[in-house]
Amino acid sequence: MTKLYSSVPTPYEIIDAQEDRKAYQEIVNNVNKQISENKQGRLFAVVHVAGKQFKITEGDVVVVEGYWPPDAGDRISLDKILLVGAADFTLIGRPLIQRVYRIPQTLLRVNKIAISGEVNHPPDVTGLETRIF
Repeated sequence: MTKLYSSVPTPYEIIDAQEDRKAYQEIVNNVNKQISENKQGRLFAVVHVAGKQFKITEGDVVVVEGYWPPDAGDRISLDKILLVGAADFTLIGRPLIQRVYRIPQTLLRVNKIAISGEVNHPPDVTGLETRIF
């Protein structure tokens, strides 16, 4: 059995730089118009926090696992913004989006603190009497 491989070159579309720049400028103007008229709707962002990426929107609570220097209630500014978008557009960073302003939110919201079981009372373990360690 022989395998045949295609050696036909892939056709590429030649893009006119003037038309591409014009289309780009039109898109940017439409996005800026939506933002200036406050018609973009609910915004979302993908941010990089503590080695992980989170998709967030206004009012979200983000749980960060492991060591995290800020205390509960501290206001923070997220600087590593990878992507910002709305229903009609998405701004993608290369690698990050610069000069993005986001209203600081609380880091942690505690809904309930509960202790179940007895404190400092280990569970009874049976079956170890005959074991030799």
